[in-house]
Amino acid sequence: MGINRAPSDYVRHHDRKAPYNLFTSTVALFRRAPAGAQPPRSMFAYRLPGAPAAAGAAPAGRAHMEFRGEHITTVVDWGWDGTAHLWRRSLDGAPHVDSGGTQVAVPNVVVLFVQYVDTGARDVSNTAVPEASLVGNGDAWILVDGQVVKGRWSRASPDAPFSLTDADGRQTGLTPGRAWVELAPIGSATLG
Repeated sequence: MGINRAPSDYVRHHDRKAPYNLFTSTVALFRRAPAGAQPPRSMFAYRLPGAPAAAGAAPAGRAHMEFRGEHITTVVDWGWDGTAHLWRRSLDGAPHVDSGGTQVAVPNVVVLFVQYVDTGARDVSNTAVPEASLVGNGDAWILVDGQVVKGRWSRASPDAPFSLTDADGRQTGLTPGRAWVELAPIGSATLG
C-alpha cells in the first residue's frame, strides 16, 4: 500500500533528507485491508521457545558484511550481546540506531547470500540501481543465540515463505521474536 494509493496515511519528516523521510504506521495501513483479510504467512519457520538451534550450529560472536557500490561501500556488523540475548547492528563502524537513539537489536539475523541484477534504472548520481534476486536458492547464515547455522535458503515464488535448512538439508527455525534479513552479495561476509 504505497503513498500513491494512500497518501493521507503517509507523512514526511523534514528533519531527514528524501527519500528517507517518508513514514507511515502499521496501524494506518492495516485499516486499509479489505474486510475479512488475513495476516500474511510468516516468511520463516520458528522454533518452539527454549528449543535449541540446529545440531550443526557453531559459536559466532560477529558477522561482517560489505555492500560495495560504484561510489560507496557500506559496512554492516552484527555483534552478539549475550547478556541481552540479542544481535546488535552497527553501520559503517557506529551503532545503527533508530529514530529514538536505540541501537537496532534483534534475536535473529538471517543472512541470505543473493545475486544482484541491474534493474536498468539509474539514481540521481547516475549509478545503476540493483535488485536482489529472491526467488530460487542460495547459501544462508542463520544467526541465533550467539551461534551461526550455515545452510541454504530457497523460495519458490515472490509470495512464498523462505525455507531455511542446515548443511544437512534439515529445516532450521528461528528463535521466537523479531528477525532482520540481510541480503548480502555472494562472497561479501565473514564471521568472527
